[in-house]
Amino acid sequence: MKKIISIILSVSIFFVLSSCGFAAENTSADFTMTMQIDNPVMTVNGTQQEIDPGRGTAPVIVNDRTLVPIRAIIEAMGGTVEWNGDTQTASLTYGGDEIRLTIDSMTAYLNDKANTLDTASTIINERTMLPIRFIAESFKFNVDWSENERLITITKAADEPVETPAPTAAPADKDSRNNVLIAYFSRAGENWEVGYVDKGNTAVIADYISEKVDADVFEITPVDPYPESYNETLTRVQNERDNDERPEFNGEIENFDQYDTVFLGYPIWYGGLPMIMYTFLEKYDMSGKTVIPFSTHGGSGWGSTKSELNTLCPDAEFIDGFSTAGTNARSAQDEVNSWLDGLDLNLNNTENKEGNNMAELLYQGHASFRLTTGEGKVIYIDPYAGEGYDKEADLILVTHQHPDHNKIDLVPQSDDCVIFQNSDAITDDGYKTLDFTGVHIEPVQAYNQNHDVKQWCVGYLVTVNGKTLYFAGDTSKTDQMAELNDKNIEYAFLPIDGHFNMDIPEAVECAELIGAKHTVPIHMSPGELFDRERAEQFVTPSALIVEAGEVIEL
Repeated sequence: MKKIISIILSVSIFFVLSSCGFAAENTSADFTMTMQIDNPVMTVNGTQQEIDPGRGTAPVIVNDRTLVPIRAIIEAMGGTVEWNGDTQTASLTYGGDEIRLTIDSMTAYLNDKANTLDTASTIINERTMLPIRFIAESFKFNVDWSENERLITITKAADEPVETPAPTAAPADKDSRNNVLIAYFSRAGENWEVGYVDKGNTAVIADYISEKVDADVFEITPVDPYPESYNETLTRVQNERDNDERPEFNGEIENFDQYDTVFLGYPIWYGGLPMIMYTFLEKYDMSGKTVIPFSTHGGSGWGSTKSELNTLCPDAEFIDGFSTAGTNARSAQDEVNSWLDGLDLNLNNTENKEGNNMAELLYQGHASFRLTTGEGKVIYIDPYAGEGYDKEADLILVTHQHPDHNKIDLVPQSDDCVIFQNSDAITDDGYKTLDFTGVHIEPVQAYNQNHDVKQWCVGYLVTVNGKTLYFAGDTSKTDQMAELNDKNIEYAFLPIDGHFNMDIPEAVECAELIGAKHTVPIHMSPGELFDRERAEQFVTPSALIVEAGEVIEL
């Protein structure tokens, strides 16, 4: 039986504090590296060398984790390492891929995509500890562990060349051919709290999507079907995970390269992907494709599956997915339709509108924004500050009633303008969502010592062109922020003035929880449009400074 363990790497502080990179020449031969617990010597392609020259550092096991120094490993692989002492961030690069990890953070960034780790990077005995499996597999190496020999082996075949990926060609016109695929795995039979069903929960969601989207459909069916019994299936699933198995599936997808958008569906099993999804994703390369996940679960939410998908499909572009409890699947069609409308990907059976342009977000200063969609609809968020109030509003979003967030009379309004304020968003049962001409608005928690969680303020998740933006409102850290990590947020806008919202250290903590690709500091000083000195104090791997008057293209 192959035992999978989380192996952790370390990097010496004397090395990283030099703030410079180290590189070794790439080799074209097969790569094999072995290290053994309590042995300060490793073997690289048959040649022995010290792991940490002159210091005698050897791999050790601490709390069931194997710790080894990273410097020699990354150099031997042919990569580079850089350390930023100000941000406590290590940057690892190899063959055009980059990984950024920050001390005490559960979030790692692979090519700027956020991934949630099962353990945070940390410093122990002047060593920075980083997770080897995530790093090695992200760099397309294999990692194995021998319990009997207490041996770590990292390998890469010679026919896996290291090269900087070429730019992906633009997809063909969506109207000229069917370039959308729905691929899913689902299991019928006895399901958790659902009972016996002829159609699996994920298959039900796949049907809803296929009714709405013009797409080909491929069901991933196992060669060896799973038992109808729920408990018997659990036993088999656990064995597959323990043995890192790759269950075979029936059939093939013809002309897979023609698809540039793939809806990928699966149930959440033991908090992760079913192993048959590994089989599928290792056979069909998602590089350059837009992947939209959907899943059903028994209460775990996405679990670790988004991180697994990022590892399996490092060169895919992920769009905000849909996940629901299996018990809700058969009543979720309206929710699925709203989600699909919010993606705004022109995937249904209507012709694309000519002249659709990229959406633009103007930061007006303080906490004020103007969003112009590709269809020309204009949305203002918390109007108050700066310039850019020359376009008529089709929708105005207000997070709360402080005068520096709700100066609605500044905004010229179209005849059918919709004003959606915190009082509209907050209901007795929670929050009311809004779908507006291809834009999906989801209110979320916003509160602090001055704002009651149920009465005063909301934040907004706004999804346009398949990208989700988070406008936090006046808030401190909320109970809901950890859940936002599952939203694949492209831009998060966090207040940092520390008066009616979070200060800079708390904003950094929230940025790590949310895991957005870019985190933009706003609402920096009372009465100020923008404060660059304060913005530059907001230091986190995802930080992006946007000045008042600048435009973000979406």
